[in-house]
Amino acid sequence: MASPDLWCMLKNSKMKGEIQIKIEGHIDEEWTEVFQGMSISYEEDNTVLTGLLKDEAQLHGVLNSIRDLNLKLISVKPMDDNKITKTLIIGGGPLGSLYTFLFHRAGKNVTLMDRNEHYEFIKTNGLVLVNEFSKLKEVERVKVVDTIGDDDHYDLAIILMRKNSIKKLLPTLSKNQKIKHFLFMGNNGSGFEEYLTHLPEEKVLFGFPGGGGSNIDHITHYVDSDKPGGKRMPVILGEINGEVQERTRLIQDLFESSGVPVRIVDDIDSWFKYHIAFVLPVAGALLRSGDNYKLAKDRPTIRKYILSVREAGRVLKSLGYKKSYNTKFKLFYWMPIGLLTRILSKVFNSKFSEVAMIMHVREAKDEMAELAKAFYILVKQSNLATPNLDELMREIIPSKAEEFKVNGQV
Repeated sequence: MASPDLWCMLKNSKMKGEIQIKIEGHIDEEWTEVFQGMSISYEEDNTVLTGLLKDEAQLHGVLNSIRDLNLKLISVKPMDDNKITKTLIIGGGPLGSLYTFLFHRAGKNVTLMDRNEHYEFIKTNGLVLVNEFSKLKEVERVKVVDTIGDDDHYDLAIILMRKNSIKKLLPTLSKNQKIKHFLFMGNNGSGFEEYLTHLPEEKVLFGFPGGGGSNIDHITHYVDSDKPGGKRMPVILGEINGEVQERTRLIQDLFESSGVPVRIVDDIDSWFKYHIAFVLPVAGALLRSGDNYKLAKDRPTIRKYILSVREAGRVLKSLGYKKSYNTKFKLFYWMPIGLLTRILSKVFNSKFSEVAMIMHVREAKDEMAELAKAFYILVKQSNLATPNLDELMREIIPSKAEEFKVNGQV
């Protein structure tokens, strides 16, 4: 039980909005309905209830339930509107699953959204992850939902989905007025206009995850470092206007306090475009050779990959995109092709390339095709010839090979 003074104060409280209630000990998540649907998380040896309460009567109902169950109340307080205490991760792919896992293990109030069979699997079995370097298998029971209600409240929604799937999701997100911020983490080669048609700019920011993998029979196989025992790869964050805002730092803290490093960039649009200039050619090269291990031995295709990256970079520079942010990208320009080919051969002949590259490329051919189309709009604007890039892009969209002319026109 709480102290008499605390109960007396709460009896007359008119507290409403988002409330945090702390209770001694761990209570079962199945008790959520007893507590007016408040979400349950854990902080050391205590249970933390968080929820949006419409009036004091609802608060008193929750407190009465605590008293009736003879639980010890530690504290009740309104949540700071500027804090990120409740997060929704949309997309149970490899990295959506990984970040949900890490957030939950760090004690964050996080919910994962997925649908159909994968939702049912997680609901029954929890998140099951396998680190492909260490082969460590871990299971984490997390809160999972399969819908977003118009009145569902979250401080932050992190969307980890392919660009072509996000298009279908945007109208649903626009109906919800209770989600404070939306962080879209995925490839984007066509700017932000489509997002801002559905959501206000002040609610939206962008980023990109670190690592890769694949879900096989609902089990997440992933890597989040470039070598066994290496440092976890950082996520990228950036505001549309390039300014670091309070929420940028809050989201940075959310990741970093869960063990995920963060890199903030001041031109996220440029970062995306150079990233695509880097990954589209490698996707084409992987598909041409068959897999990463075959590509490691296919020096002519590696050479064509290098020349394709150079062509894509020249397209972006000609259009005024100056910041690549990727030091590896610069190596493609000044390092001799022979030496770079030998280095890349070793990179492709690795477990990292198997899990983070070829697994993703095989699963996401539809996304790669859409990114190729978006990038070729830029090629057309530049009026530059991209013969090597054109050839590798035919591996991604073979049915439209005639569109990729030697002069890069579509």
